[in-house]
Amino acid sequence: MFSKILTSLINGPIEVAAKVWTRKMELSDAKHEREVELAAKWEGKSIDNSGWKDEFWTIVLSIPLIGVFFPGWVDVFIAGFEALERTPEWYRWAVAVAIGSAFGVRKFAELRAKR
Repeated sequence: MFSKILTSLINGPIEVAAKVWTRKMELSDAKHEREVELAAKWEGKSIDNSGWKDEFWTIVLSIPLIGVFFPGWVDVFIAGFEALERTPEWYRWAVAVAIGSAFGVRKFAELRAKR
Protein backbone atom coordinates (compact mmCIF):
# COMPACT_ATOMS: atom_id res chain seq x y z
CA MET A 1 0.00 0.00 0.00
CA PHE A 2 2.75 2.44 1.00
CA SER A 3 4.72 1.58 -2.14
CA LYS A 4 1.70 2.42 -4.34
CA ILE A 5 1.35 5.83 -2.69
CA LEU A 6 5.09 6.46 -3.00
CA THR A 7 5.04 5.37 -6.65
CA SER A 8 2.11 7.71 -7.36
CA LEU A 9 3.89 10.62 -5.66
CA ILE A 10 7.01 10.04 -7.74
CA ASN A 11 5.41 9.13 -11.08
CA GLY A 12 2.90 11.98 -11.08
CA PRO A 13 5.43 14.83 -11.35
CA ILE A 14 7.59 12.80 -13.73
CA GLU A 15 4.63 12.25 -16.07
CA VAL A 16 3.73 15.95 -15.96
CA ALA A 17 7.34 16.94 -16.66
CA ALA A 18 7.49 14.46 -19.56
CA LYS A 19 4.28 15.87 -21.06
CA VAL A 20 5.55 19.44 -20.70
CA TRP A 21 8.88 18.50 -22.30
CA THR A 22 7.15 16.64 -25.15
CA ARG A 23 4.89 19.63 -25.84
CA LYS A 24 7.86 21.99 -25.75
CA MET A 25 9.72 19.84 -28.28
CA GLU A 26 6.65 19.63 -30.53
CA LEU A 27 6.33 23.42 -30.50
CA SER A 28 10.05 23.81 -31.20
CA ASP A 29 9.82 21.39 -34.14
CA ALA A 30 6.75 23.19 -35.51
CA LYS A 31 8.52 26.54 -35.23
CA HIS A 32 11.59 25.17 -37.03
CA GLU A 33 9.45 23.67 -39.80
CA ARG A 34 7.68 27.01 -40.27
CA GLU A 35 10.99 28.89 -40.44
CA VAL A 36 12.31 26.45 -43.06
CA GLU A 37 9.06 26.79 -45.02
CA LEU A 38 9.25 30.60 -44.94
CA ALA A 39 12.92 30.58 -45.95
CA ALA A 40 12.19 28.28 -48.88
CA LYS A 41 9.27 30.47 -49.97
CA TRP A 42 11.41 33.63 -49.75
CA GLU A 43 14.24 31.97 -51.65
CA GLY A 44 11.84 30.85 -54.36
CA LYS A 45 10.51 34.38 -54.75
CA SER A 46 14.04 35.74 -54.80
CA ILE A 47 15.00 33.35 -57.59
CA ASP A 48 11.78 34.02 -59.51
CA ASN A 49 12.36 37.76 -59.28
CA SER A 50 16.06 37.66 -60.08
CA GLY A 51 15.55 38.16 -63.82
CA TRP A 52 18.80 39.33 -65.34
CA LYS A 53 20.71 39.51 -62.02
CA ASP A 54 21.97 35.93 -62.08
CA GLU A 55 23.17 36.30 -65.68
CA PHE A 56 24.86 39.60 -64.82
CA TRP A 57 26.72 38.14 -61.84
CA THR A 58 27.66 35.03 -63.81
CA ILE A 59 29.32 37.24 -66.43
CA VAL A 60 31.00 39.47 -63.82
CA LEU A 61 32.35 36.47 -61.91
CA SER A 62 33.51 34.79 -65.14
CA ILE A 63 35.61 37.75 -66.31
CA PRO A 64 38.52 37.16 -63.87
CA LEU A 65 38.15 33.41 -64.28
CA ILE A 66 38.77 33.71 -68.01
CA GLY A 67 41.08 36.72 -67.79
CA VAL A 68 43.77 34.97 -65.76
CA PHE A 69 44.49 32.77 -68.77
CA PHE A 70 45.74 35.84 -70.66
CA PRO A 71 49.21 36.74 -69.38
CA GLY A 72 48.81 40.47 -69.93
CA TRP A 73 45.65 40.59 -67.79
CA VAL A 74 46.87 38.69 -64.73
CA ASP A 75 48.44 41.75 -63.06
CA VAL A 76 45.29 43.79 -63.70
CA PHE A 77 43.09 41.22 -61.97
CA ILE A 78 45.50 40.81 -59.06
CA ALA A 79 45.59 44.58 -58.58
CA GLY A 80 41.80 44.68 -58.73
CA PHE A 81 41.40 42.02 -56.06
CA GLU A 82 43.99 43.73 -53.87
CA ALA A 83 42.01 46.96 -54.22
CA LEU A 84 38.81 45.13 -53.27
CA GLU A 85 40.51 43.89 -50.09
CA ARG A 86 40.95 47.54 -49.06
CA THR A 87 37.27 48.39 -49.48
CA PRO A 88 35.11 48.62 -46.34
CA GLU A 89 33.85 45.31 -45.01
CA TRP A 90 30.23 46.48 -45.28
CA TYR A 91 30.73 46.99 -49.02
CA ARG A 92 32.12 43.49 -49.51
CA TRP A 93 29.17 42.08 -47.57
CA ALA A 94 26.74 44.12 -49.69
CA VAL A 95 28.26 42.65 -52.85
CA ALA A 96 28.12 39.17 -51.33
CA VAL A 97 24.45 39.61 -50.45
CA ALA A 98 23.66 40.89 -53.95
CA ILE A 99 25.37 37.88 -55.52
CA GLY A 100 23.75 35.54 -53.00
CA SER A 101 20.28 36.86 -53.71
CA ALA A 102 20.78 36.49 -57.46
CA PHE A 103 21.80 32.85 -57.19
CA GLY A 104 19.62 31.90 -54.22
CA VAL A 105 20.47 32.54 -50.62
CA ARG A 106 20.57 28.89 -49.57
CA LYS A 107 23.23 27.94 -52.14
CA PHE A 108 25.27 31.00 -51.24
CA ALA A 109 25.05 30.15 -47.54
CA GLU A 110 26.06 26.55 -48.23
CA LEU A 111 29.12 27.68 -50.20
CA ARG A 112 30.04 30.21 -47.48
CA ALA A 113 29.73 27.54 -44.77
CA LYS A 114 32.16 25.24 -46.64
CA ARG A 115 34.94 27.85 -46.43
